[in-house]
Amino acid sequence: DQSTEYLIGQILPNGEAQSVTAGVTVQLWREEQEWMCAQTDDRGLFSFRRIPSGVYDLKIQVAECEINLVRVSTARTA
Repeated sequence: DQSTEYLIGQILPNGEAQSVTAGVTVQLWREEQEWMCAQTDDRGLFSFRRIPSGVYDLKIQVAECEINLVRVSTARTA
């Protein structure tokens, strides 16, 4: 389907610290509402499959804090 895309990412450990990247919660937000939620695998990879093309916010829950990535565009909207 040409109107949907995959959004794939990876959470990497911070510097020399042996941070755990498995099981990190990644939320996909659209229009100020949570759209989907994913967990990272043992390599820190996460994916959202078959999402509509558009602009999203990502909220990543790590042990120390929440990381917010705003206005992430999919390939067809960039």
